[in-house]
Order: sequence, then structure tokens, then C-alpha cells
Amino acid sequence: MSPDKGINLRMARRPEGDAINMLIRLANGLTRRAGAIIVAAACVVGATIELTGGAAALENSLEEFRSDLLRKPVSGETVIVEISGRSLLEVHPWPFPRSIHGQLVDKLRQAGARQILFDISFTSPASDVEQDVAFAKALERASERVVLPAVLESAPELGPRIEKMPAPILRPHVQVASIWISLDEDVYARRLPYSVEIAGAQRPSLGTYLANQPSRRTDSFLIDWSFDLTSFPTANYADVLTGNVDPGFFSGKNVIVGVTSSTLGDRWTVPSHGRIPGLFIQAAASETLRRGRPAPLGDWPALAGAIVFISLSLAFRRMVVRLLAMAVGMTMLVATYVLLREFTPLILGTGAAFFSLATAILLQSAAGIASSVMSRLTQDPGSNLPNITAMRLSAPTPGITVAVRLRNSVETAALLGADVQRELLRKVSARLSLAASGAAVFQVDDHSFAWRAEGSFDATIESIEGLHAILASGVTVGGCTVDVTVSIGVCEESDLDTDAAVTAALLAAERAAQRGLNWEKYVADDDGSWRLSLLGDLDRAIDHGEVWVAYQPKFDLATRTLMGAEALARWSHPERGDIRPDLFIPIVEENGRIEKLTLHVLHQAIRDFSDLDENLSVAVNISMRMIGRNRLVEPIRAMLERYHMDAQRLTLEITESAAPAGEAGIQELNRLRELGVNISIDDYGTGQSTLSYLKTLPATELKIDRSFVQLIRSSKSDATVVDSTIKLAHALGLRVVAEGVDSEETLALLEAMDCDIIQGFHIGEPTPLHAFLARLPTPSHRAASAS
Repeated sequence: MSPDKGINLRMARRPEGDAINMLIRLANGLTRRAGAIIVAAACVVGATIELTGGAAALENSLEEFRSDLLRKPVSGETVIVEISGRSLLEVHPWPFPRSIHGQLVDKLRQAGARQILFDISFTSPASDVEQDVAFAKALERASERVVLPAVLESAPELGPRIEKMPAPILRPHVQVASIWISLDEDVYARRLPYSVEIAGAQRPSLGTYLANQPSRRTDSFLIDWSFDLTSFPTANYADVLTGNVDPGFFSGKNVIVGVTSSTLGDRWTVPSHGRIPGLFIQAAASETLRRGRPAPLGDWPALAGAIVFISLSLAFRRMVVRLLAMAVGMTMLVATYVLLREFTPLILGTGAAFFSLATAILLQSAAGIASSVMSRLTQDPGSNLPNITAMRLSAPTPGITVAVRLRNSVETAALLGADVQRELLRKVSARLSLAASGAAVFQVDDHSFAWRAEGSFDATIESIEGLHAILASGVTVGGCTVDVTVSIGVCEESDLDTDAAVTAALLAAERAAQRGLNWEKYVADDDGSWRLSLLGDLDRAIDHGEVWVAYQPKFDLATRTLMGAEALARWSHPERGDIRPDLFIPIVEENGRIEKLTLHVLHQAIRDFSDLDENLSVAVNISMRMIGRNRLVEPIRAMLERYHMDAQRLTLEITESAAPAGEAGIQELNRLRELGVNISIDDYGTGQSTLSYLKTLPATELKIDRSFVQLIRSSKSDATVVDSTIKLAHALGLRVVAEGVDSEETLALLEAMDCDIIQGFHIGEPTPLHAFLARLPTPSHRAASAS
């Protein structure tokens, strides 16, 4: 399609609000506002956890961790008289006659026990009245030092509650306590009520009596399970009756009597200790109260502290430091809880704060990943300078777009190598910032920069006219001074989007170089519109499958069989039809957009040929602008591994002019050969070839340009050149491909010269893959059909 059929410049614009750009802008906005989002999310999560009680399991785990970590002995103020299996054998089968319990009370009273508390129910009268009478007299002698339990049972079939008080005959001389134990949803006993309403009155729990702190408060308190339950002073029921226990053992102590035999039941699951007899729950509760009544602070204080800590952490610039600070905050939260719980009655609610900190860490990590992704998207991978994507995302400034193209970039890269070239780009960018008057300078391709000038057109021109003077002294990199020549383009079309404005300015810079001017202003015309629209449409065309791969067959003259194909880029535009490669590829290459196109063709070719006969190989053209930039080896390796294709089946064709790509280029070609990929010297004979050049490149193939091949029938000198080239290549161990074979006569001449492979319209035109495999005849058949 000719340039006069191009579209208007404004029609060439690609909207910046498309889906991909919108996603990138959204990610960029979220990354910029990450701090506020993190704080807001931490507040919402923390408040939600506090209001819903969603952190109960976490807080229970933390309390159990503390209990296991800081095990401690009991005070010794509570003594346990246990009814064990031995007691049942030596005293009496269960239940014991109540007169025996009366004997125990007398023994303990005589030994000086301060209080005697039974964790045994006496709610029903004894079958033998004399037993109750004997027990009641012992209780009377104890003068209200005995505490008997009232029982609260759940029996839904009989109503919501069953309340039982000690038998009436026992009640006058005792205090009554509740032995009700509340269970959490996971059936763990973690708390004990201060009192329970039974028979119309608040009955203090047995544990509060043990601690000498009977209370009629209706709430519960958290039991401290860090006490070593085996440290309770303990005597066997049988030994107390027989006098085998030192009477001083009970003097001034509160004594709790209960069953420990597993055959009698009364077992409960508690944190840190597993299944234990119920009397130990009352005993542990008494030890908890002796250290001070627990005072829950709730979650709000810790949550407020966590939010403050998160906000302070976000003040650090480095993500790692932020995450470390938040992790320290989480550690401090746990430490504060443990220390307060251990040394004070205060119980700090930590669940909401913990989830807030966890949310902040998670979101900060996500923000870090997003920031890393944004850095990759918005920085040139070589120089780490902000790229065209960063320019799109920056706040749009109405005005003038300035583009600067390094005119000797390719030669400089070849001589200096990739590392020094990157340093050169960074230093050039720094100098351009002087002319940009503080505006951000973006690297828009491998050898071009752009920025938005905020001043008037005259002021912009005045600032950029000094650029040549700024760069005249050269740039020192890698121990040497590099002369940097630039061309400058200016686009004053303020209503264009970023891509269109930059492309227009680059086109103006190219014209300035062609005309020997310091700078050139972009003027819209059909040719410029055509080139601009092509560049603006390229990415979309690749992504939507409009750029596809055609395959031109290659024929092995020795076996007279099809041995592979050359992969060629084709563009079927939905509005302009098929765009010739010789029109769009040079434009794409000149404007630094060749890399995506090349990788697209490589990917398509490797994917298509990976499932074909392993004797079929495929060749792909590689632009000289991609050689020596370390951007080929890893993508090709990844494609070959993904599609399980042998690297020997892939040939990369580089033009002869790519040979002086310098040491960096040679090194990259060597790495490709080490990978197993074949290297072909394309268009041989049209460049400045030398024997040393052929020996230097790690080539496996030499491809003779069509301009020589098509004339071997009529030109003796061309035939001699082709024949000599074939012999030279064979002497160097290279395979020879002749392109442009358009007749059977040319084929026969090349076969006589021992050429290895041929391609051209006589063998087959470039076609889609299915046609390449289905319709291509052998050369002899093609000749027969043409005759």
C-alpha cells in the first residue's frame, strides 16, 4: 500500500485508555497510594475482627503458647486431697459412705486446715440417714470452714436448667459454692465464672473460695494455665484417714477434696494440660486470682498501637525495612501480651492488632511485588531509565514533546559492549535533563529519549539548541571519551496522546538527521501519518493476530526433499489490507520497535514447527539492532524448552551488516551456538565481507543473496562469484543456501555447483503453515506443471 493511502495523524492515535493501559494506570495508582490503602485496610480488618470476635482462635493459641513457654509452680496455699484409684481400693468402693467424709473433715480440721472445700456433689440425701447425720455433725464441728458445691446441670428435656443444692441436713453449717465450669465452642475449659445463680442466689465459684476471694460478680475470668499442676501439694484420701500425712501439711491451707481416678469421670479438656480432673480447674482458678484478678483491656488499645506502628513503618522508603518494621511490631505485640500477662493482671486483646499487622504485611508485600512489576514495566531493562510506559503514566502536560535520537548508537554499542552502552545511556540522559529544564527524561527505545517541555515553543527551542554544545565534549564511559551525535525532533501537536506525540517527534528527528539539521519540527503529512499509524497499530496488531507468519519452503538438493522453511512476518490489516513487509519492517526497525516483532515471529515459528517432523527446520531473520544486547538467548531458550523443540532445528539469519556488532555481538552469537541454534549469514555478498569476518562469526550456514543467484544464467562473473562462494563456504565447514531461485535452469546450475539448499518462487512462495505442508510440490513437479 502506498503512503498516499495513509490515514490522518489524529486517526492514527491509539487511545491511551484501552484495557491494558487502564490496568497499568490502575496498578500504578494503587502503588502510589499503597500507604494510605494499607493503613485503611488495617483499620477496617482490625475493627471487623474486634467487633465480630473473629480472632478467638488466634488469641487462644497465643495464650497457650505463653502457658507452655513460661511454666511456673503454684503458690502452695492450696492443698489437694485426691480420691485416686488407690483410695477406692483402700477406703471403700465408690461412693464413699458420708460418715467417712465426716472423718476426713475431722482429720483436716484437727490438722489446722483453713478451709475444706469438696468438689463432690452431696445434693441427694444418703440412703442411710445415719450417714448424713454423722457427716452433718462433722460439718458442725468444723464451724462453717467447709464449702460444699451446688450443682447446675443442663437437661433440655426437663427444661433449660436443673439446679441442685446440698442436702438440707448438710446445709446449715457449710458455705455453698458453684462448681459450674463454662466451656468454649471448642469444648475447652478456659474460663471460670466468678459466680453462678443457683436457687435464687449468686453462688461464688469454688475456685474463688480457694483463693479466699469469693465474689458475686456475674462475669468470667481467664484462668492462667501456665501453672505446673503437678506442683500442687497433694495427699491421698486414704493416707489422710490413716494419719499417714504430717498434720502440719494442712495447717493454714485451703484444702480441696475431689476425685482424680479416671474411672469416676469428671475430666475436662484445658489448654496446655489436656484432659484433667475438675478439681484442678478450681485449683488453677484460685492460683490465677491469688496473682490478681484478671483485667481484660479489650482489643482497642493494641489495635490503636498497631495502626500507629503501621503508619510509622510506612515512613521508611525501602520496602524491606517497612516489612521488617511491621514484623518487629508483631513481635512486640506478642512480647507485650506475654509480659503483661506474666507480671500484671492485665490481659491485652491482641487478635485485632495481629490481623491488622498481618494485613499490612500482606498488602505491603503485594505493593512491593506490584512496585517491582511496575519498575519492570516502566524502566528500560538495560539502562534502568524510565521508559515510554513511564511516560504514558506520568501526569500529562499539555505542550511540546521533544525527542532526541542517538545517531551513532548502534556503532557505539558494537564497540563498547552492552554494559558500557548502558552507562552511556544513563550519562546522556543526565545531560539531556539540563536541556529539559527539570522535566523527566524518558528512554523511549534503545537509542532515543523524549520529554514533555512545559514552556513555550521558542523557549523549548532555545533550550534544545544548546544540546549539541552540551554533548560536544563527548561522554566519558569505560575509560574512554565517546563522541555522541544526536538528532532532535519537536512535536507541537498538544492534542496527541503520548505514543503518537513521541512517534511524531522521532520522525521529525529522523528528518533532521537526513537533512543535516540540528532539529526539526514535526509537520503532519500523508507519509508521516502513514508511518505513525503503522507504529501506533503494531502492538495491537501483534496482540490481535493480524501479524502472522508465512513460511517459504527450503529444498535440499542432495536428498531432493523439503527440509524446512524460512519464517517471514506478514501483516493483514483489517482496514488497509495486506501491508508489504518492505514497507512496515524498515519503519519498525528504524523506530526501535523490532524486538517485539522478532520475538513474536520466533515464538510462532517454534510453536508451529515443534509438532512437525523433526527433520524439518525453520529459519528466522534477526535484526542487527538486536545483536549484542543480551535479549535473545534467554527468550529463545525459554521458547525451545516450552515447546520441547531441538535447538538444532532453529536457524537465526543475521544480515552481513550485523557482523561488525563488536565483541558483545560475537559473544551473544556464541551463546546462541552453545544453545544449539544454527547461525546463518543472510544476504551474503551485499556487505563488506572478508575472510577474517567469516572466520570470526560462529556461523553454520551462508546464504547467497538473490541479486547474485538470479543472474548466474546470464552473467558469467556472477556465476563465478556464486561458485567460488560455495567452495569457500564448504572449505570453512559452512552449509550454503541460495535464495531467489526462480527457474529450473537456475536450480540445475546451483546443483552442479554443489549448493546445499535452495529457496525461491520456483520452490514455493511464502504461505500459511497449512498451505506450506499441504500444497508444495517438489521442484521437478513444479517444472512439469509449468511446462
